[in-house]
Order: sequence, then structure tokens, then C-alpha cells
Amino acid sequence: MIVDDTSGEVVGRLSDYCHRVLGMPTPPPPASTDELWAALWLERVMRRVTGDPGWAPGWTVPADLHPAFDLGDSARDVEVAARQLTSEWTWAALRRAAVGGDGPVQGVGSATAEWFDTGSLARYLLSTLPTIDELTCDLALLLPAPLVDRIAGTLESWSLPAHREGER
Repeated sequence: MIVDDTSGEVVGRLSDYCHRVLGMPTPPPPASTDELWAALWLERVMRRVTGDPGWAPGWTVPADLHPAFDLGDSARDVEVAARQLTSEWTWAALRRAAVGGDGPVQGVGSATAEWFDTGSLARYLLSTLPTIDELTCDLALLLPAPLVDRIAGTLESWSLPAHREGER
């Protein structure tokens, strides 16, 4: 649960559920879906690193694991593709797609997506993933420093926090 220091408003899943049960709207979602896509991307990189001990780390494999490329993005620059993904798949667009039983994010049924409003769906989806900091800290223990720096630089280009090797 998070308390917004400026308004005293409580924000989090429990608060969201209480609001939705009472038919009330929840606070708005984060401004951008960047954090969602970055966490999904880093989780894929982590699964690849831990699932394939013979993998020789280089930039191409992690870059190609970004969710933007699942949707047929033609840009081969992960930073550009991620920006395009974020502009196309806003929180509202993700909710509409999930209500229709479609979309790039799995794990939320149509009826559940309809029950959620946009803010509560965003917080729910983000809560199902490790944080970017957790993922980057773990990757920093498993990958060579230059690759960690490249991932961190990519995250920073999206204005997201990034853990670099040696920081804990």
C-alpha cells in the first residue's frame, strides 16, 4: 500500500479492491506503460539467462526479447520499438483489449478486466511482476558489466530507474 504524501490518498491493490467492490473509481494509473513493458522485458531476459547456461551474453538476444517485437514492430532499435509500444498500448488500450479477451498482456480474464478500472488494472498488472530494480539487481549478478550497463542505459533512456553493477 502506498500513501500519496501530497493528498493523503491511499493507493494500492487493497484500496483498489475496496473501491471497485463499492463501485467507486480508483486513482489513475501511472502516466505511461513503460514500467510494465520494461519489467516484462527484463523478466524474459532473466528467464533466458537462468534457463540457458550456454548462452553467450551479447546485446542482440536481450534486445530481441523485448515485448515490442512480439507485436511485429519493424523498428530494430529496442529503444525506438519500446517507445512505439508504449504510445500504442496505453493503460486504457490494454484494458479495452483485455475486456475483449485480446491484447498483448496475458493473465487477466475478460470479466476481471471489465471489473477493474484502468488504474486498478495497471496496479494489478505491475504487482504481478518483480520490480525493475529487483530484476536489474539480479541481472547485475548474472551478466557481464558491459551488458548490464547497456540494459541500464536503455532503461534510463525511457526515464526508468536502472541498477548498475556494484550497486546494491
